[in-house]
Amino acid sequence: MNLSKKTFTYSSIMAACIVVIVLGYFILMLPSLYVNYMERLNYDSIKEVQKVYLRDRCYKNVKSRNPTSTCTVSIPKNKDEIKVENALGTIDAIIYDQDIKNILNEGRKIFSKSFDGEKLKDSEFDKLKECGNNTTLQ
Repeated sequence: MNLSKKTFTYSSIMAACIVVIVLGYFILMLPSLYVNYMERLNYDSIKEVQKVYLRDRCYKNVKSRNPTSTCTVSIPKNKDEIKVENALGTIDAIIYDQDIKNILNEGRKIFSKSFDGEKLKDSEFDKLKECGNNTTLQ
C-alpha cells in the first residue's frame, strides 16, 4: 500500500469517527438539553402568566405560549364556590355538598395563615388531607 492510499484510509477513518461523535452527540445529548430548556421556558411562562393575572385579575392582557396549559383556581373567602379561569374561559363551581364545604373551610383556615406571613407546617397540610380522606363521594 503506497502513501496516498494510507493517507486516504487514515482520513476516511478519522472522518467517520468525527461523524459518529457528532451524530452521537445529537442523538444522546441534545434531547435532554432541549427538554431542560423547554421545562425552564414553560415554568417561566407560567410564573409570568400568574404575575399578570394577580396584577390585573383577568386574562385579557396575558400572553402565554400555550393558553390551554395554565389556569388559575380561586376560592373566594366568603362564598362556597371555586372559580377556575384561563385565557379560554371561566368556570364557576358552586359547592352544595357539606363535606366539600368543610374541606374548603379547612383549606381557607390553613391558607389564611400563609397570607399573614406565617410559614405553613406539614402537619397543617395533613389536617387538610385527613379532612379530604374522611369524605365519601357518591
